[in-house]
Amino acid sequence: MPAIQSILIPVPEAEPLVEHFRRAGDWSSGHGIPAHLTIAGPWPLATRIPERALRELCSQIRGERYALSAIGTLGDALCLFPEDDRALVHWRERILTAVGTSDETDAGWRMHLTVSRGLAPPAVRTIEASIVPALPLHCEIDHLVIARRDADSRVTLQTL
Repeated sequence: MPAIQSILIPVPEAEPLVEHFRRAGDWSSGHGIPAHLTIAGPWPLATRIPERALRELCSQIRGERYALSAIGTLGDALCLFPEDDRALVHWRERILTAVGTSDETDAGWRMHLTVSRGLAPPAVRTIEASIVPALPLHCEIDHLVIARRDADSRVTLQTL
């Protein structure tokens, strides 16, 4: 796996709902990364992340509310998606401006919380049946986290 870093929004409201599925099907869970939305990134580790500017943005984003209201696939991942991601996209743009360079997302990217990857259709239906009754899930941003994964797949988390 390549060495990368990203900026995450932890979603503790989703943990009880997705923890079991993430543990089995999302590599990041096994490295201590909580349920999250990746708001920006990935970037190579050589990209300078302006921590002071991001701490300032974090103080402004704190308290922003959003709802995760849909479940579906993005590539090979089963994900939760925000009902309205305009405010989150606004904050993403501000983070990208602070970092000073675009990240390495592709044209199909959208704001999401990964639940599990590489599932067969019956497993997708089982997870959907478990999660859909709990939606929409109302969430509030408390802080941001910089997640860094080195070339040996070691992960470090830095709370902003």
